[in-house]
Amino acid sequence: MLIGLGVRGSLFLDDWWYEHGATYIVGLLLCRLFGGTLKEELIFRGFLLNQLFLKLRSHFPVGSKKPFFLALLISQVFFALAHIPCQLRKRLPLRDYPMQMVCLFAHGVGFAFIYHRTNNLLIAVGVHSLVCTPLSLFLPQTAGPMIVMATGLMLAVFWPLLPLKAGRTSRCGWKRLDSGSFSPTSS
Repeated sequence: MLIGLGVRGSLFLDDWWYEHGATYIVGLLLCRLFGGTLKEELIFRGFLLNQLFLKLRSHFPVGSKKPFFLALLISQVFFALAHIPCQLRKRLPLRDYPMQMVCLFAHGVGFAFIYHRTNNLLIAVGVHSLVCTPLSLFLPQTAGPMIVMATGLMLAVFWPLLPLKAGRTSRCGWKRLDSGSFSPTSS
């Protein structure tokens, strides 16, 4: 709301809500959540990224980060290319395609980062759905997806620091003690 107040100078619902209605917008979000974005996350992050990584890691020394980054690059190129039919349907001029592919690749890398850091595909599905379906109440619809993606990336960055149940170890190697504090685990 504060961002909307700063951008527009006052708080009122974005025109998109008046044009389409809340039922349509919520229905669109649910279709995205349980339809296209779920399918894309399962295919490109849940399956392709993981399988490429497993296949490539046998060709590199143990501990090398190259297999992951190669798998990330390949899977997200496929993610961007899979969106060409959508771009054709939108009847975009041919000169806009390269930039669209770069943007889609960058979004795919962002979703992969969220999935990799949280180890939870459903969080990536949720962020992907919100990026694809602008639900911004008080901001112009072009600002909503950028804010959602930035929030999702910040969540992924700070995910390892979120509280765990006592005795559990986080992915970054910290163990939560009964007192609520954290200590590095000994290997």
